[in-house]
Amino acid sequence: MNNEISKAGGLAEVYNTFSLEREDILDEVTLLVKAVEISQGRGNLIILVVNEPYIRNLFVDAISEKFKTKEVVVTKREQISRKSIDEESDVYFWQLPESVDPDILNALNFRRELFYETDFPHVVICNEGVLNAIIRDAPDFWRYKASFHIVKGKPVQTVPDLLLFGCERWEKNVPREIKINEYLLEKVKSDGQRAYLFFERAQLYLRLSEYEKALEYYRKSLEIFESLDNLYEIAVAYRQIGVIYQVQGEYDKALEYYRKSLEIFKNLKDVQAIAKTYHNMGSIYQIQGEYSKALEYYRKSLEIFENLHDTHSIAKIYHNMGSIYQIQGEYSKALEYYRKSLEIFENFKDVQGVAKTYHNIGIVNQIQGEYTKALEYYNKSLEIKEKIYDIKGIAATGRQIRMVHEDREKYGGASTDQKVSKV
Repeated sequence: MNNEISKAGGLAEVYNTFSLEREDILDEVTLLVKAVEISQGRGNLIILVVNEPYIRNLFVDAISEKFKTKEVVVTKREQISRKSIDEESDVYFWQLPESVDPDILNALNFRRELFYETDFPHVVICNEGVLNAIIRDAPDFWRYKASFHIVKGKPVQTVPDLLLFGCERWEKNVPREIKINEYLLEKVKSDGQRAYLFFERAQLYLRLSEYEKALEYYRKSLEIFESLDNLYEIAVAYRQIGVIYQVQGEYDKALEYYRKSLEIFKNLKDVQAIAKTYHNMGSIYQIQGEYSKALEYYRKSLEIFENLHDTHSIAKIYHNMGSIYQIQGEYSKALEYYRKSLEIFENFKDVQGVAKTYHNIGIVNQIQGEYTKALEYYNKSLEIKEKIYDIKGIAATGRQIRMVHEDREKYGGASTDQKVSKV
């Protein structure tokens, strides 16, 4: 055990105060210090989840003994900016409030690049409740993390959103994250910690589209979770294995694992997880062309999310339902659902959601021969995708713009639009 760490901030007194064992905390402090050491000289995002404020201070003190640190206590979104950063520090701590408002979550989500633009790592500290809010409402920020450490309470896991695939910025960070994950796997002692690290490794390979490796590590984590009888984690692992099979086009296997996860989530009465699993199943039926079944499962998911007042998830379902109506040729219904989703995405400042919905509205207008409207929405979509460096999205919208001009020429339409010269 590192002697410098064990002296940090009067450890013995704190351990006597809280119902956490000394070795557990010291192990996590050691791992966090090592993650910071590995990250010296470059930007990095580390998330530390600790419920007790005094224990958080313990971690800050331990890092401060080894590095020059600065701490920002975040109370408003404006603080999450370049102006808050002192370039002479070795490590930056960002203390999030006990409950976080949507403005701060939006700032984290859309200013996530900030944490990689400096020559030193950033440690964002929050409680488990705030972590849940981050995973739900700031998913891009969550995915940008290099590592995370949970000290108190049940670790929170999330199934990665499939929109994650193909984002080059995330892919460039993965080798660094794998290096940290490898180190942590060598150091952790408990089976539970190993299971969560295996799960995280699987997510990293998923981000690289290395599906067989991802599947291998999901199975490793699942085996341990099953031995520990951790039902929630078992269900999440089942669902994630289902995601892998879905991406690989093995839809029957994907549905098999989604059903396994759904059964456990129902027994646990985890309604949000049930809704997400219904949504995943609906997406498979949509891919397979079973549109009635897809709508059935989307509606089941929608009903739960409406009861939970989870408007952002509602927007995603509206979007998917709109795409089914579009395929079925019910264009008025498709536009109705796209506009419903667009309004919510705009309220949430979800630029990816807005861009995708603009794109789909453009497709409907193009099908209907309304080329001017189609170009208007495609150009709106393209403008956003260029700002967020969505390479695949730029290519997809660019293709549609070219198709509009081809259709115009074929059917005697108007002249080309200036925006097409950019794609």
